[in-house]
Parts: sequence; structure tokens; C-alpha cells
Amino acid sequence: MGRARSEKSPSTHMDAYGICDNMRRMFHPLRIHPVIAGVIAATFAAAILTVLDISERARIEQERRVQVAQKLSEVRARFEGVLNSVMSSARGLAAALVANPEIKPDKLSGMLAELMRHNPSIRNIAIAEGTVIKQVYPRKGNERLVGIDYASLPRQWPAYRRMMESQQVIVAGPVMLIQNELGIIVRVPMFDVQNRFLGSVGLPIRLQQLLDDTGQAARRDAIGIALRTKPPSGQAGEVFYGLPALFAAHPVVEEIVLPGGGAWEIAGHPDTGWGKVTQGLLVLRATGIAICLLAGLMTFSLVRNMSLRRENEQRLSESESRLRQRNLALSATSQGVLIADKSGIITYANDAASRLTGYSRNELVGNSCSILQGPATSRETIVEIRELMIAEQAFNGEILNYRKDGTPFWNDLSITPVFDAQQRLSQFVGVLRNVTERRQAEDALRIAAIVFEAQEGMMVTDADIVIQRVNQSFTRITGYSAEEVIGKRPEFLKSDKHDAEFYHAMWDKIARDGYWQGEIWNRHKSGELYLEWLTITAVASTHGAITHYVAGFFDITHVRDAEEKVRQLAFYDPLTLLPNRRLMMDRLSQALPASTRSNAYGAVLFIDLDDFKTLNDTRGHDVGDLLLVEVAQRLLACVRETDTVSRFGGDEFVIMIENMGVDERIAAAQTEMIGEKIRAELNKPYQLHDFEYHSSSSIGVCLFLGNELQIDELLKRADAAMYQSKRSGRNVLRFFDPEMQAVLEARLSMDADLRQALARQQLRLFYQMQVSQHGQVVGAEALIRWKHPRRGLVSPTEFIGLAEETGLILDIGQWVLDTACAQLKAWESQKHAQRLQLSVNVSARQFRQEEFVDLVRCALDSSGANPARLKLELTESIVLEDIAGSIAKMQEIKTLGVSFSMDDFGTGYSSLAYLTRLPLDELKIDRSFVHNLGIKSTDAVIVQTIIAMADTLGIDVIAEGVETEAQQSFLGSIGCKLYQGYLYSKPVPLAEFERLLSIEWATD
Repeated sequence: MGRARSEKSPSTHMDAYGICDNMRRMFHPLRIHPVIAGVIAATFAAAILTVLDISERARIEQERRVQVAQKLSEVRARFEGVLNSVMSSARGLAAALVANPEIKPDKLSGMLAELMRHNPSIRNIAIAEGTVIKQVYPRKGNERLVGIDYASLPRQWPAYRRMMESQQVIVAGPVMLIQNELGIIVRVPMFDVQNRFLGSVGLPIRLQQLLDDTGQAARRDAIGIALRTKPPSGQAGEVFYGLPALFAAHPVVEEIVLPGGGAWEIAGHPDTGWGKVTQGLLVLRATGIAICLLAGLMTFSLVRNMSLRRENEQRLSESESRLRQRNLALSATSQGVLIADKSGIITYANDAASRLTGYSRNELVGNSCSILQGPATSRETIVEIRELMIAEQAFNGEILNYRKDGTPFWNDLSITPVFDAQQRLSQFVGVLRNVTERRQAEDALRIAAIVFEAQEGMMVTDADIVIQRVNQSFTRITGYSAEEVIGKRPEFLKSDKHDAEFYHAMWDKIARDGYWQGEIWNRHKSGELYLEWLTITAVASTHGAITHYVAGFFDITHVRDAEEKVRQLAFYDPLTLLPNRRLMMDRLSQALPASTRSNAYGAVLFIDLDDFKTLNDTRGHDVGDLLLVEVAQRLLACVRETDTVSRFGGDEFVIMIENMGVDERIAAAQTEMIGEKIRAELNKPYQLHDFEYHSSSSIGVCLFLGNELQIDELLKRADAAMYQSKRSGRNVLRFFDPEMQAVLEARLSMDADLRQALARQQLRLFYQMQVSQHGQVVGAEALIRWKHPRRGLVSPTEFIGLAEETGLILDIGQWVLDTACAQLKAWESQKHAQRLQLSVNVSARQFRQEEFVDLVRCALDSSGANPARLKLELTESIVLEDIAGSIAKMQEIKTLGVSFSMDDFGTGYSSLAYLTRLPLDELKIDRSFVHNLGIKSTDAVIVQTIIAMADTLGIDVIAEGVETEAQQSFLGSIGCKLYQGYLYSKPVPLAEFERLLSIEWATD
């Protein structure tokens, strides 16, 4: 039977009927007048309620004390928060004044204004030197504070002296401020590094405003607060905020400890007092009066009706006799029987009901029928039963109930109402029958039907493999309806991708183990092939004979497709569709052991496209991607299908070739032939969108045999060979050899040392004179040298290229620029050097920095050098990579006053188209042309042309590499007016350069 609550809870029964029962036992043996008994009961109840009233008032007072304590803690926390903020600001100001005693007045005023803006309770800020106030902020209205000596103020001097002695922040107060208002003063001492007292920072705080701000929370809750000092003697201090009488009203008191010594007491008291009568207390008192009256009336009624009870007891005895006879009859039935009163409380249970539910009869009787309900009991059925019971009607149905041990059981329940002779409802009789097994069987059949129609395709055949039944998923996956396949054998699903041996092995396993599972390709009705995961299970009778075969399958074609996509993403380059680094490493790990077994050589070719970055930067990455795709196709066409072509990243490709024979020389020759074929193929022009592009490649090769080399070492050697190819002029093929390894290791060692060169101050600037046609020194070129403790003086030709590759050139270039500007500033004080121009070389990576203009400006500003004395040297290749951007950047630097020189002019494009657009001040003729003057007539023509062109454009010309008088004479005859070279001086350290300069000055 469903669990239904009675109309009165057990607690209600105890409150009303329990009291009556106690009174009944009290007065039963007495013969007392009903009125006297009622008065006694009312008096007893009144005494109890008086005690409850006193207890409730004490509880209310305690709650209010907790609330007041919380508010006082909040006020104290806010006060301490404001005080800590002021102290933190004061410490910061004192530290700033000690660290920077010469701080400018306007900057100091700004700091003080900002401090007061963040701390509005501060009255003003006083800065004292020693004990005398020297500065005050704000000045207006506080002029009379300046010059006051704290030693002359009796109320403030003790705290000030304590601050000096303790060297700690002191909070003094309450004190009467000089502005005639009560406040506290935060003082921070200032000491120098020798611990000498310098003075102090004082921040008077308006106490009234501070306490008004922090006490808002208490006033909102109608709580009065007061503060007083707390003398060390333990006596009551002076009240300086709030009403003194509040401390005598038994308040909540907390202590506020002030930094530097001293303390206050803060007290809180509700405005309405501790004992205000609450609405709850009034309700309690009204309820008490009602209970007293009720107790008296109930006692009166109880005593009066005792005589009637004796008569009822006699009738009850007769009724119990009849009930015992009825119980004997109900106990004999096999079905559970429960009898409940109108409220659903069980009054009888037979043995069958006890066996069915697991509860004893005593546990059932007196309990609600809801004791049999559980978490899965139908709420709708319970509601239905209750509605029928209220309507005094019968119920027949099934409901899920729970035994005492928590196990569920299905119950076929019949509830019948029973009426007395006056047709009034007296009780309900419930008959219970366990139908769990029948319900489980029905559920099993329903589940089996649902499982058969699940997402998995199902097919059932007889022992002769003739289809008997299929489900809807079978039709969805295969395209065949049940009518089309029932009665047929499943051969029509074959895809012809598996041979007879496959099916033979499958049926052998089914015969041996009773099942088979695996992947199999089948054919859809439309003819499309699909991959399925198939499980075939043999069904045997009780005698072991096969009666049926059950096949379950899923279409996993999309799973295989997804796996292939994942594999493609994991092991193949998405742009070129070539194997990526991971797949190449995997294939190398298989190729090395295979080479050991076959004793045949293999080879790794490391290929890098030349000048690929320039294409990306000038034409865009989309064009660069087109080139990479075309290169991948050409590489595949140059090798066998068994070889592996991979893209390692960027413009780097790696090819692995296997089975090159057992003779190393033959293997090397074949590899070189393949490499040259690849190089020639990659040299052919590419059609990229609407233009033709020419490219070349640098190829490094390393042979391998077995496991002599680890994979990483093998790739490292091929990479080293590729870099050797680039150093050899690019567009060539190079094999790895031990000498190359030594060069690589030396390069790595130099890279490690170069990264420490700046920090260890190993870099130097050398200076080479630049002279006029009259022999006067007009400038110099700053040239970097590396003074290494072991390598000695390292030429830039040995490390500048490495610095470019590693990116160290940015830090080195900035150091050169800063050092050159500092030197220009130093020369301003030297008569023989103050008019010199200094040329500084700028690298490609340095010039391409977005912030390069700001870096030049910063170097000039920090050094104070004259920008007109600084000349930046750029090469043609730097400018031509992005002409428009280069021009804009050069124009911006020109506005600073800096000039530009085009270095190595004549070795690049040397086009008038860009030369007329560039804001150049000077062209530097490359030393290769100067060296061949008098040797190659064409070089003389080129030099003459450059000078004439520059003269036409109004650009100066300087020739570098001048080593002979004949070269100078020829250059002068064709109009060149500036020279640089060993004829005048080689690059020398600063001291030597200045010595030569002073000699030249003295000679002039």
C-alpha cells in the first residue's frame, strides 16, 4: 500500500494527546472536583511559560550583542583599513624623499596631491627637517605651520620623540591639531643609509570625518558607538567620540591598538536597548496565555469524562474478543492483508504481509502505509490511491513497493473501504500479492524487443544460414527491406574485397569458438561499398546442436574515414600533402634496421630553397605556398615510389633514399646523380599566378649504413652539409664529411661565445679615416671587432654572418649605434674631432625592425649627440626588399637630421628607378671596383658612370678600398672627392685613431 501521511504528524499527537494522557494518569486515582483540577493545570502551565519568557529575552539580548560585536568589528576594520592606507602612503612618500632629496617642487606637489586624493581624511601633509616643519601641503590655509618646531609643542613632542627613538611609524592621538580640530597624526621618520635622522613626514587626519565615515555601518543599524583612550594604568580613559554614558550601559567593547604604542576602546550599544520586546516574544506570551486556558479546559473535560471512559473500556474488551477471532481467520490466508484506519495508519497486519514486506507485525502496526514506499514508487499511483480513499472508493492495480531491507517488489494491490452500521467509513482493507517475477519476465521480453531494434544492425539465420529475421537498423545500413532478404542467404551482401580463404577462416572460428568478430567490407543495395564491424554468434540448443546464428554489425566507414583524416593531420603536411617530420622520423627508424639487415647504403638529402623568404616578403605567403606545392610535385617526380619525400617545415624538404647498394662509392655516385637531377629540376622556372619565378636550392647529403648513426645525428649531418652548400654560393650539392662536422662544431662554439660577448664587454669599435681630396680627415667609419680571450681579435667577417642568422645582430647593432652616438658626443669637446661625421653600418634585420626609427632617436637623445654628425650605411639589398617601406622609414629618420650612405654601390641592381626615389646623401663605391682600376677597363667605366650619375643627382661619392696613390689620382681626375682605405689608415682602436687625428691636426 502506498505511503500516505496522516492528517496530524507524530509531533502534533504528542503535543495535544500526550499532555492529556499525562493528566489522565495524574488525576485518575483522585476524586477531585473538575473546576479545581482545571485551575491547578492552568497555574502549572503559567509557571512553565514564565520560565520560557525569561529564557527568550536572554536569547534576544545575546543575539543583539553578537550583532553589535559584528558591527564594531566592521567599524574597527574600516578604521584600520583607512589608517593602514594612510600609513602605507606615508611610508612611500618618506622613502621617495630619502631616495631623491633633490626632487623638484612641481613633481613633489604632484605626489602630495595624488596622496591626498587617495586619502580624503588627511588634513594636510607636513614635511619636517629634523624637528622643524619646512614644507606643508596644501600651502594655502596652512602657511602658519611652516617653521613650527615639534619640540615646542607639549602635546605632540612626546610622540615625536618616541618616533625618533623607535625609528618606527607612530600614530598619535587623539590630539588637538593646530587647526583647532581633534585629530590623529601619522608620523613616519626618515633616516639616511648611515642611520642619521633626517626628519619626518606628518599626516594629520581629521578624526571626526574618519570616525563618521567608518561608523556609517553602525549608525545604519541604529547602533550607537563611542571611543575613549585606554591609559596603560588600566583606569578609564577620556571619551573623545560619542556619549560618555554609553560606556556605563553594559556595552560591547573592543580594543583598537595604535601603531607605535597606545590603544583606544570602542563601545557599541543598540539605540533601543538590550531588552526590547520583539514580535516573536509577544507571540510567545499570547500563545502561553492560550495554552494556560486550554490546559484548564482540557483538564476540566478530562476529569468529567473519566466515568464515561470506564464504560467504554468494558465495550472495548468485548470488541477485542471479536477482533481476535477475525485475526485468526486472516492469518490463515496466503495473501498479505493490511488494515488501516481512515488516516492511513496500519492497525492490523497478518503473517503473510510480514513475510512479503520483511517487517514484523509489530513494526507494521502503528506505522503509516507509506513505510512501503521507495525512490522508484510511482507518484501518480500514490496520488490516485489517496484520491480514491478520500472519495471512499476501492482501488485495484499494481505498485512498486520496498521491503525492509530495501529490495523492491511489484505488488498487485486491492484496497477496499469498510463502513459501519451507520454507513460511515471506519477503515480500509488492503490485500497484497507479489507479482515481481511476472513483471520481470514482461520487462525482459520488452527489453529484448528494444535491443533487437537498437542502432546496431541485427540479422538472425537458421542453422543453414537462411535469414529468418532482420531489424530496422539492418535495412538502414544495407538498404534492403525485411521482405527482400527473409528466406535468402546473406551472400548478396558480399563486396568481393575478401577471398574464399577469408570466409573459410571466419566459419572455422565460429565452429571452434562459437563466435567471430572483425572488420568486413559489404555492399549496399545501391552498389556502394561500406566497412562494418561484424559479430557473429552461434546459438545452441540444450543438447549442444546449433539452431541459429545471430549477426550484429555497425557501419564504421565514417570511423575509418575519420581515422584516416586524423592520420593525415598527424603524419602529413596539410599544404603539400607530403609526409611531415614525424612520419619521416618514423620511416627513418625503420630504414636504419633494414639497412643493417640488407647491408645496403641509404641516403638522406636535406633541401633548402634559396631566397624563399624574399619571395614571401615581396609577393605574399599565398605565392610562397604555390611555390612549395610545385616544389613538392617536382621532388616526387625525381625519386622512386619507394623513396620518402617529406616537408620538414618552412622551405625545408628531406628525402630518404634506400637500397643504394653495398658499395659506398657507387651509392654516393647514385645519390649525387639523383641530387643533381633534383637541383636541375628545381632550377626550372615556375609560373606563379601571373609571373614567372626563378628559384634555386641548396642540397646537403649524408649516406647511412645500418645503425652507425642515430637519426638525430644523421639529420644533423645532412643539415650541416646543406649549410655548407649555402656557404659555397648556394644552388649546389654538398656531401657531409668530418671537416664539415668540425666547422659545424666550431660554429656552435662561436655562437655560444658570441651570446656572452656583449655581457662580458668583449666588443670593440675600430675607426677608419675618411679623407677629402685635399687630404683633410672629414669623418670615419665605425667597424666592429670582437676581442675574445682565447680567439684574440676576431674579424667581423667571421661572426657577423652568424649573428645575422641567430638574431644576435639586433643587440650587437644597437650597441654599435649607442656607442657611436656616445663617441660623437665625446668628440664635441675635442677641437680636432668635433666636426667629424661618423658612419655606422646597419644590418638588414636591424633596419627591418618596426621600432628602428625610435631606437635611432633614443640613441641620439640619450647620448646628446648632434644628429648631423651621424651617417647610417645601408646596402642595396636591404632597401630593395621593400622599397616603399624603406623610403618611408628613411624619410622619418632624415627628419631627425641623420644622413644616409648607400654601401657597396654597384654590386647590386644599381637602378636609377629607385636611386632617384631614395633620400640618399652619399654613394660608396665598392672596393672591388677600386681594386681593379688600371686592371679592368670596364671597372673604370663603371666607377666613372657612378660618379657622373651621383653628381647629376646631387649626391656625394666616396670610394672605399683606396690603397695606392695611382687609385686616388685616377679617382680624383674623374670627380671623386672623398676616399677611404689603407692608403690613409687601416681600421684602428679609438686611442690610435685619435692619436692619428691629432697628428693630422697638428700638421694642418
